Amino acid sequence: MRHNCLSFLVKGRILLLAVVLFFASRAGAQTYCTSIPTGATNEEILSVTVNGSTRVSDCFTPAPGPGSIVGRYANYFPSGALTSLITGITVDFNIQVGECDAASAVTHGCAIWIDFNQDGDFTDPDEQVYLDNTAFANPRTIIGNITVPTSALPGTTAMRIIVAESFSGAGLQPCMTYTAGETEDYLVNIIPAIPCDGITNAGTATATPASACVGQTITLTNTGATLAMGQEYQ
Repeated sequence: MRHNCLSFLVKGRILLLAVVLFFASRAGAQTYCTSIPTGATNEEILSVTVNGSTRVSDCFTPAPGPGSIVGRYANYFPSGALTSLITGITVDFNIQVGECDAASAVTHGCAIWIDFNQDGDFTDPDEQVYLDNTAFANPRTIIGNITVPTSALPGTTAMRIIVAESFSGAGLQPCMTYTAGETEDYLVNIIPAIPCDGITNAGTATATPASACVGQTITLTNTGATLAMGQEYQ
């Protein structure tokens, strides 16, 4: 009898682990439409920072996900969530656009989408979270913010970033073929808002670089802060 109980316990744990893995794998299981340039020249997305979390890419290493092609498409789904976003909260982002082949002054536009309702597309209202209405010269640093709607479903979902040469405004679509630029797909984790209650932790703020000259960009990050609604930090 003791042997049978142990066997049941082991099988139960294996079954529980299988269930956990099944639901975890569903996060990146959605199949999204194709978006890719016809060539690998000119604009490249060199780094993406959202809510203080950064992923850097180079000109030689493909992203780990299926379909990734250096300089054209990067699938970062297998890398897990880039960051966590709380519903109703606005977070900052920073995108570095540069060149891998040669210096160029060609113009491009950028757009960002997040599949907030997790239905496998980026076409629902509020899912386009950033858009360049005019084209800008390369290279550049794109700085903006993203507001997560309160209706966003909790869990892991997709974020798509497109930098497309000679496109801007309504011409930037989540499923597009274009001549030059890059499309990158990420996962982000949506967290339901929690009302602020009791003592909160302001976290630890850091500046990179710690000192700078006039005109130089400084990136401010915060780690360990309490995740809840109704908080203000100075």
